[in-house]
Amino acid sequence: RHYQGGKRMGLLYQESVKVRHYHCNALGEMTLPAILDIMLIASNNQEATIPEAKEGFRQEGWAWIITQNQIDINRLPRYNEDIIAETEATTYNKFFSKRHYALKTSDGLVLAQAETTFALIDLSQRSIVRIPEIVAEWYQVEKEERPSRRKRLSKEVAHESKVDRFEVKFLDIDLNNHVNNTIYLRWITNSLGMEWFEKYTPTTFTIAYEKEMYLHQEGAVHSDLSTLSEDSKSNGTFNTQHVIDSEDNAHCLAEITWQVK
Repeated sequence: RHYQGGKRMGLLYQESVKVRHYHCNALGEMTLPAILDIMLIASNNQEATIPEAKEGFRQEGWAWIITQNQIDINRLPRYNEDIIAETEATTYNKFFSKRHYALKTSDGLVLAQAETTFALIDLSQRSIVRIPEIVAEWYQVEKEERPSRRKRLSKEVAHESKVDRFEVKFLDIDLNNHVNNTIYLRWITNSLGMEWFEKYTPTTFTIAYEKEMYLHQEGAVHSDLSTLSEDSKSNGTFNTQHVIDSEDNAHCLAEITWQVK
């Protein structure tokens, strides 16, 4: 068990990662989808070290789904860098569990850290179920005395600066037969383009997943970049808002803070 600031936390897990070319963009910086991917791989690998959890999830037909990510970035990892991916479950309540992630340099400097909110679903019903106490015991995590509130993101952009339309392709779909969480970040990144990342670097982002998307579904990335001219003049940082929707639903909501390079 891990203790932080006198508070008892869950089981801590760490693994070493070499930043490969496929983790990076053309500038040699780790992409936002890769940050999320490496973090999730770490927690998946931790699950393999807890046999009772692995077997319990298989027997019950359960799976974790992400409802929201809040990520702070001090510096983007770079190509060929050796880093450490760290994770631990922190708290849970009736319907949601929270997990902390960090990407660190080999000497312990935090490059990025995240708080991710998960819900437990019954795969046969495709519905969220209550988190039983046995699940918390497997991860050695304690119940929240007072459930914390998630950051609320708007389902519509305040000002539509640009819109990119797309169709969900075969490689956007994962084993669960819906769009993988990292693909939404890829769509947002591609909508901004290379010139954007040559000028600005992300420092924080919050992304919420509202409704699944499926193969051949058509959607659009709506982006509000209007605060760029207003905010960046004063302190070099500004926020952008992004909504991925289809004809009937909002599927993914994001807010990103950027720093002028």
